[in-house]
Amino acid sequence: MVVRKLTKEEYCLVLQRIIFRLGVARAFAHTGRVQLYSGPDREISNELKDEFRKAGLIYLSNWHASQAQAARESAIRIDDTYIGRLLNRKNLAVYFGDVYKDPLQVEKAAYDVWAFASRAFIASGYGHAITAVCGASDERVYRCEELDEFSKNKNYETLNDRFADAEMVIFKRDADKFQRHTSLIELRRTFRAALKEVQATGKTDVAVEYFRRKEFYLLQRRNHLIDAGKPVPLVYGLDFNERRQREAIFVLATLGLDPARPHYGAFKHTAASAVVMP
Repeated sequence: MVVRKLTKEEYCLVLQRIIFRLGVARAFAHTGRVQLYSGPDREISNELKDEFRKAGLIYLSNWHASQAQAARESAIRIDDTYIGRLLNRKNLAVYFGDVYKDPLQVEKAAYDVWAFASRAFIASGYGHAITAVCGASDERVYRCEELDEFSKNKNYETLNDRFADAEMVIFKRDADKFQRHTSLIELRRTFRAALKEVQATGKTDVAVEYFRRKEFYLLQRRNHLIDAGKPVPLVYGLDFNERRQREAIFVLATLGLDPARPHYGAFKHTAASAVVMP
């Protein structure tokens, strides 16, 4: 017997029933520390994948950065919850491919279901939230759905260690400025984590993560200025390898590492990089 697959509306109703039956505490279990992530957007991702490949580097998105950050800071992503694991096992893009014939409708259906789950996740949250959103698109779930839901939830105390209410004031005034503001705070937090890791273990994993996030931020900022018809500062106009070399020198010096040592000299060629934060 062929079982008819659900439309996106029916799928969301099923999710709603599962959440109700489990209760939000089980459906989105966490201990007061939530990890948000998104991006980078498709244009940035496509550009950097090519640059990383030509430089012999590994490209990783904010999904990977959020995974590492959540582990460092004992936070929970939606992917780590019961509902998130349920959706990831299903692979909605494949599932809705049998329901909708138009690829755009398939993409929209998967987006709408994840948006529904994400809003419920954010609505269930409390305590503290952290981000991995440098380069996040204004057309994806984080900026279109989650932030609005976050602004309505008064149970959050902080966002990236800053008072959540104050951060949401910035968001409501200007979403684009809030994205830049959040990205800069995120970069500072990541750099501090890199310094802590180097001092404690000598490892540079978080510094490499910082490099990638910085690339996402810089390209998003460059694209925003171009779209707005504004002058693009020289630092945004450097090519990938120039940004990578300048950032490597800055980071290695700031972390107190010696570029002449074989391990750290190689590090310059195994990390995506950027320029000093403007």
